[in-house]
Amino acid sequence: MKYFCRLVLSTIIFSVTLTDVVFSQELKSYPWGVVYSSDISVQEAKPEIIQLPRLFPQYKNQNRLFKYRNFYVSVVLFPNKTDAINAIKKIGEKYSTGVFKVEIKNWCRSDWTNPKYTKVGIIDCNKVEIASNKTGAIIINMDKPINDPDKAKAMLNKTKGELDKLINAGDSSGFIDIEKDVTIFQKGKYFYIAIINYMNEEYAQKASNNAPPGSIWNNVRTGAIDVKSWCYPKRNVPNKQGYIECKKSN
Repeated sequence: MKYFCRLVLSTIIFSVTLTDVVFSQELKSYPWGVVYSSDISVQEAKPEIIQLPRLFPQYKNQNRLFKYRNFYVSVVLFPNKTDAINAIKKIGEKYSTGVFKVEIKNWCRSDWTNPKYTKVGIIDCNKVEIASNKTGAIIINMDKPINDPDKAKAMLNKTKGELDKLINAGDSSGFIDIEKDVTIFQKGKYFYIAIINYMNEEYAQKASNNAPPGSIWNNVRTGAIDVKSWCYPKRNVPNKQGYIECKKSN
């Protein structure tokens, strides 16, 4: 597994080798996969996606990139479990560690074939996690906390949808990119929608200053925080209800 620094959105739009035909309805015919590489940045994952067809031409139309928590995971897709098992040994000859099979709907998300979960050619598994070395975040509704969990989830989905439009259009203006996630912080009885995984509070503030026009972004310019001091999360991942619980309630 390779570690490297973040990149800007303009460097991540690239052509993956899975054909458009397979990615549409045909993708449902490839429910199993073999994971062969995992990286922290799209820039490092890109060579893995490109070189696999040269190493294994028989799989040239079957590899795809997934975002799983803070990693970009390269996967070869297969129509059944047996084919995936048979491929593990072949792929393992070139990738000696970390090669394993997965049933995509259980490993990623049950509706992973829905095109709305694809951002610039990357399937987002929606496995949110606060990166240990990235403490900055932007609270969307800092001045208007929500005390109804259903309303919080509705606002979360709306925010995700708007951000995905920006990402797919390549129009981030320094505000958002594929490496950021959106989640809900639960602080006492209130819920806050947050864009997480900016390097620190200063980076979050700079990004919030470049937020696009629109009512949904009206409050973000005052929403930059340091996650540890503002929330002090009990865990870096959401609980079963879908919230990251804060130890600090004031």
